[in-house]
Amino acid sequence: AFLYYEKSYNLSKQSKEKIDKFQAAFHFSEFLFKQNRISEATPKIYEAKDLAEDPDLNLKISDKAEFSVLMGEFYNQKGDPQTAYNYLKRSTDFELQSKSEQSNLQLTKSEIDKLEHDNASLETRNKLMLFTFLSLLIISVLIILLIYRGYRSKQKTNQLLTELDELKSRYFSDITHELRRPLTLILSPLEQMLSSETDKIPDKKQVKMMRKNANQILSLVNQMLDLSKIEAKNVKLELVEDDLNKFLRIHFAAFLSVASQKSIDYHYSLLKEKNLTIFDASKLEKIINNLVSNAIKYTRKNGSVNCKVHYPKENILQIEVSDTGIGIPKNQLENIFKRYHRISSEENMNTVGTGIGLSLTSELVSILHGTIKVESEPDVGSKFTVQLPLGIKHLKEDEYELISKNSITVNHSEPVNTGFEVEADTEDNTENITASPQENNLPLVLIVEDNKDICDYIADNLNDHYRIKIAHNGAAGLKKAVETIPDLVISDVVMPKMDGIAMCAGLKTDENTSHIPVIILSGKSAIEDRIEALETGADAYLAKPFNVSELKHLVNNLIEQRRKLRERFTRNLKLEPKEIAITSADEKFITRALEVIEKNIGNPDFEVNQFQEEMFMSRMQLFRKIKALTNQTPGDFIRTIRLKRAAELIKQNFGNIAQITYEVGFNNPSYFAKCFKELYGVLPSDYHRQKI
Repeated sequence: AFLYYEKSYNLSKQSKEKIDKFQAAFHFSEFLFKQNRISEATPKIYEAKDLAEDPDLNLKISDKAEFSVLMGEFYNQKGDPQTAYNYLKRSTDFELQSKSEQSNLQLTKSEIDKLEHDNASLETRNKLMLFTFLSLLIISVLIILLIYRGYRSKQKTNQLLTELDELKSRYFSDITHELRRPLTLILSPLEQMLSSETDKIPDKKQVKMMRKNANQILSLVNQMLDLSKIEAKNVKLELVEDDLNKFLRIHFAAFLSVASQKSIDYHYSLLKEKNLTIFDASKLEKIINNLVSNAIKYTRKNGSVNCKVHYPKENILQIEVSDTGIGIPKNQLENIFKRYHRISSEENMNTVGTGIGLSLTSELVSILHGTIKVESEPDVGSKFTVQLPLGIKHLKEDEYELISKNSITVNHSEPVNTGFEVEADTEDNTENITASPQENNLPLVLIVEDNKDICDYIADNLNDHYRIKIAHNGAAGLKKAVETIPDLVISDVVMPKMDGIAMCAGLKTDENTSHIPVIILSGKSAIEDRIEALETGADAYLAKPFNVSELKHLVNNLIEQRRKLRERFTRNLKLEPKEIAITSADEKFITRALEVIEKNIGNPDFEVNQFQEEMFMSRMQLFRKIKALTNQTPGDFIRTIRLKRAAELIKQNFGNIAQITYEVGFNNPSYFAKCFKELYGVLPSDYHRQKI
């Protein structure tokens, strides 16, 4: 059988008919498959399969049915029941088309049903596996999302905690600074009074200053205690029945002198008729003080603050406080009532505050069942509007208690305590403490401090031995230092417009002012703050509250050291400036000055006017700088350099005295000889013989 099948197969290769090739390949592969010679049957099965799929080959239904049966058995043998099922299903279809060829089918219907059942089971198993996989995938994704959400939540919580820690840290730093300033003006005068340095009766001005600063500390402590009570929900309304319009008039009028000192146009509009009603006087007073003091604090000189009170509805009080101040950026409006938040802008970036004033105000308004809102525009101004219900109809019985109106009676012998310290004007103005003609030769000290009381206190303790100039912010201080070239600068750190550290850096990097000693006074006492100040070139750092005696000794020592340095410089002045023991910035200045003089040393017409032009300085700036470094005027300095050059030429046997005279820019030999003798103690001819 094999030989005949093989012969038929080989002969079909010579035939041009595809049907012959299909039949030979089909029956030969079928024979081999039944003989279980699968490896030999496989290529011939695929060959027959390719021919059967040719659209030009018109096979009989019976041939298609038989071939489909073979293909089903073949794929079943290969372990592919799905494909086997498909071919067997096709054979069944062919069977329905040709009943006559049904006897040639090799598989019974039961076998087909079995394959269908197996295939259905396979599909069910595959679906179950797919469902299981998708379920596990979804569960895994949900678990990952939960873990990620927990991680993000923890990360966000940590970030919020970090931000809160930073806010609290800044808050306590600012509180410390706020406390150190008034403590300086209390403790320093007290120590001075108790010291053996003076037996004078305490000055009334100092005592008033101490009381004012003690009240400022008390106000700050009270604000902190109020917030603590609010957090503990331990606040009860203390209501009193009194004339509300009179109460408001007294407290708004308390700010007239404050506004006047800052040259601010301050107005308040109130109803004059009597208005007897029930309200919480202490909380209303704190709300007014915070709003009005803030308006004055952030309003520039010649600006205006307006306060208006009216009653839009019965038993509803509305207070409006508007100003023409620096305003609030829009992105910060929603945060201004939050605890510890301070408005940050270029103009008030160095203004110290506690960040609790507006927060306390908002909390108090909320406790009074009122509302507060703000409208603001940078460089235009702000407007705060507060509405408060009056009376007791809107309150629960456990929310309030009625107290006697005597407990809020104002003592008219003293001004109402606003809890607000009047700061010096923050514009670029300076103050001079005038000196008598005989005092004009005293060293000049520039005090840069935004707190007027501290300025006055330091000035009062130094003006016996020094001339004093005052600036109220870092920018004004730097400008004043460049203009006046003081002998020493005393500066606070936290100030408007420019802080003390930036001002010190500006002084030390400017050739005109680099030689000026700087003492930093600050409420910040951490070692990092001290290092930062010293790294910028500050000569000393005192933490507030400071001892005024220590400050006076420090000022005297630094000025004396600078005087000795000038003397040493004058004695050791050479034509090689790198050998001069002074700061690098001063060395650069002297190097440039020497280069200018050396370039013009043979020019008899080279005088101070040309010197200042080539140094790019005003006559006064040049005078003060040269005087500060050499204790000589610019004219004397030029002459000294000429004479020292002449002495060098004499030692080198450059020529006769007359030649050397003209070489170094002198026109008159006798005048040259006179100046030379004043500097060296001998005539030029004698100096020549000594060197020989």
